[in-house]
Amino acid sequence: MLAVAQRTNTAWLDVDFKVVHAEASNVTAGALAFINGGDNLASVVQINTLMEGTAANLGTNVPANTNLRLTWNMGADWSIDYAQIQVEVLAKDNRNLMGFHWITVPSDGTNAAMQVSSAPVPESELLSVWYWFIATHNSGISFTNGTVTGLGGAYDGQLLASSHHSNGSSTTSAGRAFAYGQMNVRAITPEEVTRAKAGRYGFSSVDANSVVKLP
Repeated sequence: MLAVAQRTNTAWLDVDFKVVHAEASNVTAGALAFINGGDNLASVVQINTLMEGTAANLGTNVPANTNLRLTWNMGADWSIDYAQIQVEVLAKDNRNLMGFHWITVPSDGTNAAMQVSSAPVPESELLSVWYWFIATHNSGISFTNGTVTGLGGAYDGQLLASSHHSNGSSTTSAGRAFAYGQMNVRAITPEEVTRAKAGRYGFSSVDANSVVKLP
């Protein structure tokens, strides 16, 4: 982030930023805001209304290593009269949203070989994934008041993730399935957990929150 400043006598916020990448010339980028320094879904304000053509600086093919600006009309997206706000710009190249390390479990009789994550996927890492989906306006979700709901398709109307100030954020089983599908992985089955635990393959842990890489 290079600079953030609210324009005098307006509800517009100018956000100057640059995505630094040593190899990629273009990235996918999104932005979202957090109220009062929070780090949970209840603190998130989705940035929907960008002014002066600055919406072009988010989405796919955003130039890396270039000074860019977002001009956010906060008043259009945020109904609170006064609070501290923090804006985050998120960016990724062509790699997966999560840096999975894969361990191959060899074939066993009629069971084909499979690649399993070396560690289960914790809730804290899924929270970062939800931030990405919200920031990039993923078409498969709806986000309102700290709650992520499926929009269309197999997850339409289903609760995927939610947040409460008392206990942080949580992802439902449907939410994990949705997020996994976006990352080309799936949940491991109980039988596959047993197979992974049967040999000395180098897992730090294997449980129901481990994932299998799809072909």
